[in-house]
Amino acid sequence: MKKAHSVAAKLYHHVLMLTEEGKLGREYLKKRGFTKEQVEHFQIGFAPNRWDALTTILQKQGFDISKMVEASLLGARESDDGPYDRFRQRLMFPIWDAKGQVIAFGGRTILDEKPKYLNSSDSPIFHKSETLYGFHLARSAIRKQSSLVLFEGYVDVIAAWAAGVSNGVATLGTALTAEQVRMIRRNAQSVTLCYDSDSAGLRPLIKMLRFYSRKAALSKWQICQTVMIPMTISKSLVQIALKRM
Repeated sequence: MKKAHSVAAKLYHHVLMLTEEGKLGREYLKKRGFTKEQVEHFQIGFAPNRWDALTTILQKQGFDISKMVEASLLGARESDDGPYDRFRQRLMFPIWDAKGQVIAFGGRTILDEKPKYLNSSDSPIFHKSETLYGFHLARSAIRKQSSLVLFEGYVDVIAAWAAGVSNGVATLGTALTAEQVRMIRRNAQSVTLCYDSDSAGLRPLIKMLRFYSRKAALSKWQICQTVMIPMTISKSLVQIALKRM
């Protein structure tokens, strides 16, 4: 499954960067202020508006299609169980495990389409509750600084990275779990929450952090002051915000 996700990530990135089908994605990213460095560092891609782009490649390379459906790379038609591309005409954000292997995707529509975000479902290789977005990219900076910045979503991590925050990670639409806390605790002594102050998930998150911080294994872990960083940010804004701790 991981090999198939690697194939998919390379396809999506190639489509975004080098093809006419990826033009809409490139224009959208430019409009939103994404840089080429961000796109390359986080290997952002674009799923073409076809039902069989990835399906055809995976079939030709001999992957077990039933497992590709199980991994939610592909879907299966109700009429005949035939496979089709689950992600179409969406910006694609690879999600990695702690070793840097692609195990899932987040897909964001560039049109007025529902759902706005279409993400991989849990699978034998991907469990949202055990994953922090961008962890393998940020781990060295986290350990060097002995601190971690926790964001609400992967787009926030990408925006903050461009502004100089190299120790940022994000949860994947789930409440913070014991396994995620263990990942943080093994690598950092302090955590800064960068959530919108109006976020519905902020209060439960703080409650959860306080609960886990009382555990013996987290006794040295500090909960730092919550700050809000807007989507379009400059390096100076981030530096000012993080100095509020």
